[in-house]
Amino acid sequence: MDRYQIVSKLGSGGTAVVYKAIDTVLNREVTVKILQEQFTSNQKFVMRFRKEAQAIAALSHPNIVSVYDVGSSEAGEPYLIMEYVEGRTLKDVINKLGPLSLDRSLDYIHQILAGLNHAHSYGVIHRDIKPQNIMITPNGQVKIMDFGLAMNLTDSTITYDTSVFGSVYYIAPEIAQKGSGDARVDIYSAGIVLYEMLTCRLPYDGDSPIAIALQHVEGDYIPIDDIDEDIPYEVARIVDKAMSVDPVDRYSNTKIMMGDIETAADEYDVILTPIQMSGGKSSVNRNRSAVQNYDSEHRRNNHHSNRRDYDSAQRRRDTSMDSRSSRNSGNNRSNRRDREEKSNKKLVVAIILVALAIILFAVGGFALVFGGGHTKEVQVPNVVGMTQDQAIATLEAENLKYKVVEEENDEYDPGIVFKQSIDANTTVKEGKIIEIYVCIGTEGIEVPGVVDKTEDAAVALLENAGFKVEVKEEASDEVDEGKVIRQSPGKGQKLKEGETVIIVVSTGEEDVSVPNVIGLTKEDAIAKLSAAKLKYSITSYEYSDSYAAGYVIYQNYSSDEKVAPETVINIKVSKGSKPEENKPVDDPKPEPTPDNPADAGEIE
Repeated sequence: MDRYQIVSKLGSGGTAVVYKAIDTVLNREVTVKILQEQFTSNQKFVMRFRKEAQAIAALSHPNIVSVYDVGSSEAGEPYLIMEYVEGRTLKDVINKLGPLSLDRSLDYIHQILAGLNHAHSYGVIHRDIKPQNIMITPNGQVKIMDFGLAMNLTDSTITYDTSVFGSVYYIAPEIAQKGSGDARVDIYSAGIVLYEMLTCRLPYDGDSPIAIALQHVEGDYIPIDDIDEDIPYEVARIVDKAMSVDPVDRYSNTKIMMGDIETAADEYDVILTPIQMSGGKSSVNRNRSAVQNYDSEHRRNNHHSNRRDYDSAQRRRDTSMDSRSSRNSGNNRSNRRDREEKSNKKLVVAIILVALAIILFAVGGFALVFGGGHTKEVQVPNVVGMTQDQAIATLEAENLKYKVVEEENDEYDPGIVFKQSIDANTTVKEGKIIEIYVCIGTEGIEVPGVVDKTEDAAVALLENAGFKVEVKEEASDEVDEGKVIRQSPGKGQKLKEGETVIIVVSTGEEDVSVPNVIGLTKEDAIAKLSAAKLKYSITSYEYSDSYAAGYVIYQNYSSDEKVAPETVINIKVSKGSKPEENKPVDDPKPEPTPDNPADAGEIE
């Protein structure tokens, strides 16, 4: 395998491990599927693995994953080199989005049938059609993978021995009854896949594989238009016909089922992706304008908005008892033999399946009947506190399945798992579905706007709304003292009850520095004080031997001292040197004093 450089592990199944790798010769991404070491000595598994390569080597279709190469590693582990497909499995898409829209469901099943039609035309039956084996690319293209159970139609029937593979949830009733079937087993499984896409439910479920297999034989499931009345009658009947218990009542081939899908698509204005049939002809002669990315799919939002309205009275007639009888006949329910024959059939099937289970247990080679994987027991990991993606990766690493449930939670951040359906360290079988509850946050309470309100009013308003309040102060030249300058979070944002809102309250204009005016002329001193947003008062004129007349000799605040704007600064002005005795002196006119504010000099 020197040619292929492993990049990362993509996953593992019951018998093989799958990796993403680089083909160093052709410089392209590929998928490498390697048979697990414990099975390399088992010739049955090795033959099955090789049969997968043989089954799909000749297939070339846009809806089937291509096989590029086959070989064995130095350790003797058989491997397949396949096309690398970017995307998610259909099962992941259903788990993430819930019921898919009618448009998406019909388009996907149409592409699945196109791939199966191509395989059947080459004599290859897949035998394990299920959402886990179907990849969806980001542009909506379907890719069928894992032909590990494929058989050639040159065999008269497909015979399942004691090592039955394939998921019991999708297995055809003739397999459960007789252990054999033809190409119509793929059609039956495709019908269940369509059922699951439209309803996000499986038609049959139970506590054991045998219980589920018996339900397939009985064929008594809830029709999809009883689960969701918005699903068209015509589409529900396609599902019923594909899932008929008796293969004779099913579609005889995929082309016919595709034709009914196309008719329903025309009826409800669904645009199908053009596909290539065997022989190169396109089965849909219309262009698909766009295929939505599966990650942007919403849960059945207006997916019937383009449908034509049809007579509600007809709908009621269709869902009447007579119509239900007709529907059930398509599932071979109304055509069953009398109660005694039905009871005998159940008994025979039960005996066969119980015997099969006993053989499997005795052989000890495989623990899972029908399941396509292992019944190896694993411990459930603790995923609480992880992001959704981390939790999914952790579960998948233990071969566990998952279902995402989104709920509000005020203790965790959005996107974090806050609960899981099965406790950590619980021992379960591989393949068990673990529900993970992901926080989507809470709606919260809108924060009221308190900017420009007084501090007391703002605090009262916020506390009445259910919030705590933190007050900070800040000087402002623009906002009056005592009023709110700003708040965080802002008006209209949402917080949980009891969370804190911060408000910043104005303390008025910022303090200013007192300039040094000693030694300046009276006029210059007044101008400098005015520039500093300060007032002044000349308290006296005094003799000074140091300063000439008219110069400031004193100020009551020291230089650079911080005071509030508009503070009055007292100054004294020199009269010059003291004159000689007996010489008359003209004293200057008295100046306003601080004791007489009306006469004090002010900054305009």
